[in-house]
Amino acid sequence: MVKHERVALVKPYLDQGDVEYMEKYWQPLDLLALEAFLRAKGFEGDIKIFDQAVLSREQVNRALMEFRPMLVGFNTNAETYDIALDQARLVKSFGAEVVFGGSYATTLAANILRNQKDVDYVARQDGEQLLLDLVNGKDPTFIPNLVFRARAGQILTRGMVESVVSSNSEEALQDLIVGKDCFSSEVSYEAKERDIVLNRVRFDGPGATFAEFDYSRLGSLEPYFENYVRQASNKGPFNRPVGVLTARGCEWRCKTHGGCEFCFHGDPITRYDETEDVVRRIAKLKSEYGVDAVLFPEDDHLGDHEKFYQFHDLMLQQQVDVQLGFMYSRIAHITPQMVEKLAALKTWEIFFGIESANKRILKMAKKGHNPDKVYERIKLLRDNGITAMPSYVFGMRGENEGSIADTVRQVEKVSKLDNVLESLDEKFAVKR
Repeated sequence: MVKHERVALVKPYLDQGDVEYMEKYWQPLDLLALEAFLRAKGFEGDIKIFDQAVLSREQVNRALMEFRPMLVGFNTNAETYDIALDQARLVKSFGAEVVFGGSYATTLAANILRNQKDVDYVARQDGEQLLLDLVNGKDPTFIPNLVFRARAGQILTRGMVESVVSSNSEEALQDLIVGKDCFSSEVSYEAKERDIVLNRVRFDGPGATFAEFDYSRLGSLEPYFENYVRQASNKGPFNRPVGVLTARGCEWRCKTHGGCEFCFHGDPITRYDETEDVVRRIAKLKSEYGVDAVLFPEDDHLGDHEKFYQFHDLMLQQQVDVQLGFMYSRIAHITPQMVEKLAALKTWEIFFGIESANKRILKMAKKGHNPDKVYERIKLLRDNGITAMPSYVFGMRGENEGSIADTVRQVEKVSKLDNVLESLDEKFAVKR
């Protein structure tokens, strides 16, 4: 029996006053995944996606009031949290139930429910089955990764009381974000390159996408293309890029039993879609929408070398003329063989979480790359026409003046390469 016949999925507004978010060309793949799963499981109600990358906050508010959904899912992060709360209050005014999801909500689920009466549920990690269960009115007690507020006021997951994270509890935050095993593992985090591709856990279950995405559910893709042309700080030789999901999880987490210090993934394994399916989807996007580049959102797109090499071969064999516009990767994957294949697929831009140039700090953070090789790897990309976006973090655990000086020296050296973006993290700009 369906409890909620009208469902709204909302990506909250990113602009902040006179400051404009500069990456409003990414389609909301997370919301498309939820919509596709509900449809694949036979949901016959009405689902609407509201993406405030291409709609104004006022437009979404009016649309929500007109649609009057019975269940509203918000994908939130630290930057959009306040806007999501405002819109949660709006939909609660006509009796909708509200569920928050995303990495921010996953990390602080109990805190959100304790402090925000307009949020009924928080989804931890994958939300597809959870959303279907809520739509169908399943008892929250029996929904595995759902955090909810009981009648007595307790915050529960499958009947177990959730702990609230204290802002002054570093140990609790570390356990929640990366898992205790990340800090107690005996794995050597000064891994050699060969360790990156060996010994991964093979998984025969579902891949990254449980059902085919229907991009037409976003209406027209033209606003996204227009945003790319208007906003991209390092615009590539293409005008119609589309995001494509190919994996969930992180290979480095699999290999290190917990991942690096920044990891929030709950998956013990990485789930990949079949290479043939990925290539078919890209070819279909080109045929239906004139897509000329794809953007990959995975934390470590090159994590499985063999998988990427298969993708390279099939793209060339089937002559799918679509560039690889953007991806995230670990710097350790950048080898001559890998760069040759990246260049053959006309890769434009790769983001790297370098974080530090100090070996002690990198070991504590479980990053697993050799800082002495960063410059030569980015230079190798330059020699093959690929832009590098290295990201550094100052003030990491154990940081001191010496470690900061090491990182500053590397930043100064790397930034002299003409394939490195001058602004390493320019996501916002003042509106004109």
